[in-house]
Amino acid sequence: MNSNEPRCEGNAPQPKQTSLLRALASMTLRRWRRGVQRDLRPDRETRAIASMKIMVFANVLLILSLVGLLIPLRPTTSELEKRELTKFPKFTFSTF
Repeated sequence: MNSNEPRCEGNAPQPKQTSLLRALASMTLRRWRRGVQRDLRPDRETRAIASMKIMVFANVLLILSLVGLLIPLRPTTSELEKRELTKFPKFTFSTF
């Protein structure tokens, strides 16, 4: 091998002991990750409770928005201008 040629150390075979240790370490790491993921994964009951909470929250938001649309809290008189404000038009499906 000429000293001017670049050396490719990545293609060189590794000692058997290093590759065995590396394989053992990666296998242990994979087992550890699987165990941690299994511990962090919620069970069915926890997922059911979480989905129920989301459904209740969404329903409360929907009900409150509908109540806000049905009960308009608008002033009828202006205290600053000391006059009665004009009425809002009645809702009909044809104007909608």
